[in-house]
Amino acid sequence: MLRTRIHVNLKSEPLDRAPSAGEWLRALFGKDVELASGREQLTLSSYGVLKGIVRAFERVGVTNVIAFVVDDRDVYVDARNTEDDLQLIEQRAGAQRIFDGPFDVMHMVLEHRTTGLHTLIDVEVHREVLLRQPEMRVDVVTRLEALRPKAGEGAAAFFARIRAWARDTAALEQARGIASRLAAPIAKVLGEELESSVVSVEPTRFEIVLPTEEEVHAFVALSFGEGVSEGRYRPTPARQGLCKYGVPVFAYYYDDPFYDLVDWILAHELFDGKALRRSDLTVVDKSGDSLLVGADADGYPAHRWPGYRAVHLDGARIVRSS
Repeated sequence: MLRTRIHVNLKSEPLDRAPSAGEWLRALFGKDVELASGREQLTLSSYGVLKGIVRAFERVGVTNVIAFVVDDRDVYVDARNTEDDLQLIEQRAGAQRIFDGPFDVMHMVLEHRTTGLHTLIDVEVHREVLLRQPEMRVDVVTRLEALRPKAGEGAAAFFARIRAWARDTAALEQARGIASRLAAPIAKVLGEELESSVVSVEPTRFEIVLPTEEEVHAFVALSFGEGVSEGRYRPTPARQGLCKYGVPVFAYYYDDPFYDLVDWILAHELFDGKALRRSDLTVVDKSGDSLLVGADADGYPAHRWPGYRAVHLDGARIVRSS
């Protein structure tokens, strides 16, 4: 998986805190009182923020919304994997009176597919942040369809192909370039559609999401060859409540054990010292918490990961380790 993070500083103003009783009295007698809170607040309206987001994604052809949540209110959840539903978002927000006042947190997850790529875009906007911190963060998270099993490909051939890809520096750089080029126009149009915004883009990073021990044990039931199943869309997230920003979004909205298997194989390549010792690779758990950077893998106790040696490839089959 590849992740590109976009930061958007939106139009805002410094936020003063309320004075204490003592400060109020000092001010009453003409004393200067410093009330700077060290925070800033959006001056864009709820409608202005949402309109800018919608127009930006329309311009780049990203029009499939998975979920739109404002202050823990489920404004829109796509239970049927409906195509081109971005156009519904402003209408739904108006019907639920989202524009009647300020919001605290606005969160939208979108999906986009192009040839060979499956991308989820995770957008979160905060009305109030620390001074000079971005009010909006956008994660463009991409999976390569080429890393799924091919029709007729057995388990051993699949393992060998993924391991070879992990050790191919040119292939890795090509994948990173593809993901970076996918995020660049999104950053550009967000800057153009959101009034007085300043946009910056972090370099694209590889990300390995460690599967849980239960998910690793389930690998023994996977069918290869002609029996490869497609990933399954989950309109109801994997855990209670909608996906929180920064958590691996694919783990919430798509059930695809073959990608879990890819992450398991890549993690072994990393931990066993064979590949991926890179500073632009991060290993995270299912909660999105960062565990290590690829370049620092030597110092990580891989044996503490319950899924590390839970299964192994035995000829043409994945079996549980004793």
